[in-house]
Amino acid sequence: MKHLLAVFLTLVFANILFAEFNKADKIQEQEKLLQMEALFNKGLSAFSRQDYTEGEHIFRSLTVEFPQSPKADESRYYLALCCLKLFRIREAGELLDTLLERYKTGTEAERFRALREEVNRLSEELSFTLDLLPDEERPDPLDESLRLIRAGRCDNAILLLLESAATRPGYMQYFYLGLAYEKKHDTMHPNCLVDYLSLSREAYEKALTFKEGLEAMHNLARLCLKTGDSARSQALYEKILLKYPDSDLAAKIKADLQGSGGKPLDFNEPSLEKE
Repeated sequence: MKHLLAVFLTLVFANILFAEFNKADKIQEQEKLLQMEALFNKGLSAFSRQDYTEGEHIFRSLTVEFPQSPKADESRYYLALCCLKLFRIREAGELLDTLLERYKTGTEAERFRALREEVNRLSEELSFTLDLLPDEERPDPLDESLRLIRAGRCDNAILLLLESAATRPGYMQYFYLGLAYEKKHDTMHPNCLVDYLSLSREAYEKALTFKEGLEAMHNLARLCLKTGDSARSQALYEKILLKYPDSDLAAKIKADLQGSGGKPLDFNEPSLEKE
């Protein structure tokens, strides 16, 4: 009798313990869902503010941290939208192709397919079909991008330079990309929160990994000063004076430094000249 009672009590305690574990798992799962929902809503908020850089970061985190969640594919869709707004057209297309492999029919498939068609249209609109031209008629991508920047067609220049940097990365590709992003910023509505100045700065910094060119250092120094990073700006101006002491720009920097009590001043326009 005592043996049966002990067995009965053991089973009761085991069931209680199992129920508690089950309850803890459900609570943990519920907390994850709430965390995912909050992160997704934060991404939507960033997207609605046109802060596509922040939105991209959030939606990409969701696809990595919650790959099997109910919001995973919706996050991939918004990630594709953010990439499209940031001119990463190829990545946007690849994300949508992945979604369309899983969604063949239904309203979701129609929505993903509609955005894929928009990606295709934009790609065709911004394409210069350089590969269709004979070699002797094909313009140099750098010369073409500079012409587009001067003409105010920065979207076209950015796409061309991103393609060029992907196949033949170098100083001039990223230098001109920095110019294009900076000029794009100047034409945007004040309420647009796409951080083109940060994209421009990243491009100039990337250019300097290939070569410490005068033009890239100059433009980056100006941009750092404009965005409040006076320490980085000062360091770049000092490097220009050290590396290019006889340049016209160095003489201008010396005059500005003397006139401002040692603090670097901004310059009016980014240079558009090749070295």
